[in-house]
Amino acid sequence: MAVSLIFADSFDNYDTDTGLRWSTGGGDFETDPDHVRTGAQSLRIQDGDSPTITNFPYPVNVDALVISQPPRFCVGFAWQTSTLGGETILRLMCNRDVDGQTPLVPAQRQFILRQNANGSISVLTGNGVSPTLIGTTAAGVLTVGPFWYIEFTADMVAGNLSLTVTDESNTATEVLTASGFVTTQPHIDGLEWGGPSGLDAAWIDDFYFSSWDTLAPGFVGAPKIYLATPSADGLGEVNSVTDPAAFNVTSAPYFSQVDDVPQNTGSFIAREDDVGFFPFSLGKGFKFDASAVPPGSTVAAVQAVVMWSMDHDIDGNAPNPDIFAGPTGGTLSDFGHFRQKDGLVDSPFLFLTFAFDVNPQTGDPWTAEEFAGSAAYQMGPGVGSEG
Repeated sequence: MAVSLIFADSFDNYDTDTGLRWSTGGGDFETDPDHVRTGAQSLRIQDGDSPTITNFPYPVNVDALVISQPPRFCVGFAWQTSTLGGETILRLMCNRDVDGQTPLVPAQRQFILRQNANGSISVLTGNGVSPTLIGTTAAGVLTVGPFWYIEFTADMVAGNLSLTVTDESNTATEVLTASGFVTTQPHIDGLEWGGPSGLDAAWIDDFYFSSWDTLAPGFVGAPKIYLATPSADGLGEVNSVTDPAAFNVTSAPYFSQVDDVPQNTGSFIAREDDVGFFPFSLGKGFKFDASAVPPGSTVAAVQAVVMWSMDHDIDGNAPNPDIFAGPTGGTLSDFGHFRQKDGLVDSPFLFLTFAFDVNPQTGDPWTAEEFAGSAAYQMGPGVGSEG
């Protein structure tokens, strides 16, 4: 499969605080079309004012006992800058030791991407004021004004990396390869943005982070991330029995209570159980409006995004959220629970993301048409046994 999606953000479905979806918040949502690549928004950042990640598969779970630490990965994002003067673009960090648990104090910088005054990009590694240079591209790779799509791929086991930049005409160029570099750790588990300062800024859009299995290509290829919102109610389930009112606090239609863009925490569907225990399985599917995806597009991955707020049962436990999914017209046996995450006890409303490279039931690549028609694929919030 080459690359497998872990986390993505188009910055389109929410506003006010990137901390609702990232490990820490920062930046300002931008709606000026001159600074937006796809959809309705991008994120404006400056040095010291941008979101961070410290747990790629589950960014809002900052206190996870063990976090993911991929040694082979690709990070891709659209980058627009108002200046070129030696600013850091991003830092890929190692926050915990190889056990995924023990904090590293201080956190260690594994890779730094830096834009230079001549439009080149440098890749460096190391802590301190003078990190080690791994390599620098030719001049003119970046210019002020347009969006450039940057994809950085690294194999920290073999010590190889590559940098690919795609222009606004969708022409991709591999601008740097390097090998034999040495980092302080054999993996990464976090990301920090840089950016200009003062009156200048940078804008990011269509961000993704993926693992990589070393097969070519080691990147997605300057993707555009489109927003699809719920458009109709689908199948519901409670304790392995079909139940259209799986979320019992409000009544149907449910989709119109969870399709707000940006987010609306005053309108939501919820489940309450007087006995004090969560159901052992719960799910609500929705059909989606995927009409924003251009016809004939290749769909590299689908990411389901659910805004959750979790209470606890009488034993103090929170449910383990997942995605409940299956085809319209199918019965409960045609649906399943996928990508289960740890519950966050007594959490406020936060975005949880669930990435799927292929249809989890058929194993086939996605198509936009899969979400339309009489057998439209449904996805929605769930709690249950995965599979």
